[in-house]
Amino acid sequence: MTRTEGEPNTPHMDALSIENCLGMNVDERNAAYPVLADDPSLCSQLIEHIAANAGYQGVASWFLKRHLETGGRLSGEQINQVYGAAEQLEDWESILHILQCIPYLGIPVTSRATAERFVRHSLQHANKFVRAWAYNGFAELADVYEDLQLEVAELLETAARQEAASVKARIRQVSRRFSWAPVLAS
Repeated sequence: MTRTEGEPNTPHMDALSIENCLGMNVDERNAAYPVLADDPSLCSQLIEHIAANAGYQGVASWFLKRHLETGGRLSGEQINQVYGAAEQLEDWESILHILQCIPYLGIPVTSRATAERFVRHSLQHANKFVRAWAYNGFAELADVYEDLQLEVAELLETAARQEAASVKARIRQVSRRFSWAPVLAS
């Protein structure tokens, strides 16, 4: 396939797979997604790569996030698999993508413990974007499981005083989104 200036550098669309999406930029991934989304086994493939293939975690987690953002759904078992795999993620971008998926995934009772461990661990991450989305994920957990609301509210108040400015911005958004969360000054 000959590429023209400004056209995404994607492989032949009829041969497109997660494996040949490595190295694509965001525009190229966006162009590739509709083709990948036609495959009924897409979610299973993405979860398999996230769980078992460190070299593909970043691209697979990006496509999973894109799939969910565009209205795609996972089965309860697939949600459990995503949270189970999340605990084993190695790179910060993959962790970030899964944290950003939490509002779309929900947190069924069968995934609560695993999701909670993943989010708590992510709160300690060195990357500030991961931490910002971990606060969001913890608030999502607390919104479903009320027994966490007091702990998360206190955590948000503390983080609003101590975290980096970019993390504080996400925390303020979280505090506005959930009625039980503390009202934080801008």
